[in-house]
Amino acid sequence: MRELHLTARVSDDGLPGKLLDDSDVDLVIAESVDVYKPDGALLARFRKRLMGASETRRAYYGLRGAAYRSDQTNRGLAAGSRNEQRERNVAYVRQDGTPSKINRAATGTTSGIVGFYDREARRPFCRTTAYTAKHPEKFADAIPYLQTIDDHFRALAPDRWAAQQAVCDSTEPDWIIKGTVFTTITVNKNFQTAVHRDNGDFPDGFGVMTAFAAGEYEGFYLAFPGFDPVVAFDMRTRDLLLADVHEWHGNTTPRGRPPWERISLVCYYREKMHLCKDRESELEWAKRRKRGGTIHE
Repeated sequence: MRELHLTARVSDDGLPGKLLDDSDVDLVIAESVDVYKPDGALLARFRKRLMGASETRRAYYGLRGAAYRSDQTNRGLAAGSRNEQRERNVAYVRQDGTPSKINRAATGTTSGIVGFYDREARRPFCRTTAYTAKHPEKFADAIPYLQTIDDHFRALAPDRWAAQQAVCDSTEPDWIIKGTVFTTITVNKNFQTAVHRDNGDFPDGFGVMTAFAAGEYEGFYLAFPGFDPVVAFDMRTRDLLLADVHEWHGNTTPRGRPPWERISLVCYYREKMHLCKDRESELEWAKRRKRGGTIHE
């Protein structure tokens, strides 16, 4: 297996929220490779055409509808910095003209969540995501694909997989995607994420990503601009990428002749799912909770 060792870290200045283009990348990787940080730690393992064709097809039709269009987003820096938004004339303001705290993606987002989600202020109970609850048969079609991803995760990064399995063992089974170490899948459709670091996922796990690509396009490479050289991965249908998503990363600008489509899946364990009770107890706890009270006991 080819190995690539990056030589140095670069300054974080200007990275958060930046929308990348090809000029920001030194090397586009389109073959199987292991990439290591300057300190020798694993940054990424990339495998081309690892996933089975039949499972991939079923998962594509099962999950592509989970991504929905929105001009507002809670994706934080992944939606682009406020400077990027102002430059593209998409700063979000209230009706009275004052700046809003709502982050608006520079080009809007088409994104959604599948599987399960932990408590948050607006919904203080652990729950099945809306798409999963509304389309259980489509979600079921994707399960074999997600289980195969889990198998490869275990083989390619056994220490990271084992850490994630350990926290799954302490989590109510209601909130684990069957036969995997994942609770949640983010589905992005034609969404160029700006440079960001993931948060809310289990810190000792790993980012596990795959994609469905259709039509003719270039770009949309997943780049890691915090290192020298800056490497980017051309992730296409049936490819699998394991990466440290707590490092700075983002997509380069896509280019193509319509119609084209690029859907990515990010599989992970939500950091606080081990605090969830079983499904029935969660609903009872939410009913008893006083307005404004703590989210977790």
